[in-house]
Amino acid sequence: MSSYAEPTPGLKILGMPRPLAGALIGILLFLLIMLPLKLWGNNSLFLLFLQLDMDLLGRIVIALTNLDLPEKIAEILSVVISAIPPGILGWLIGSTKRSTRITGMVLAAIYLCILLVVGTLLTLMAI
Repeated sequence: MSSYAEPTPGLKILGMPRPLAGALIGILLFLLIMLPLKLWGNNSLFLLFLQLDMDLLGRIVIALTNLDLPEKIAEILSVVISAIPPGILGWLIGSTKRSTRITGMVLAAIYLCILLVVGTLLTLMAI
């Protein structure tokens, strides 16, 4: 008989701890929505606005850093930067604590509202 206590396995999703799985799911959902919009978003004004709204954080960060990047590299970097908040929100929503999950859902709703409003306003001002 061993003298140490056996560690209790944590709750897991897809074989990973819940927060990590939540972060990956958040990033994958973002990419699942964003990449088709990047490829086909120029077909209508609504899809173009939606794509620009989802890409807002990345575009702002790149503009603030004043980096002289080729256009394709800037687009990829913009998507990568814009995927960080969905990953953080997925981490919160995937938490084992109920209060953290609720906080993550509330923050996700606030983030989406702000993103759509500010992104649409900035896009309309640029047109």
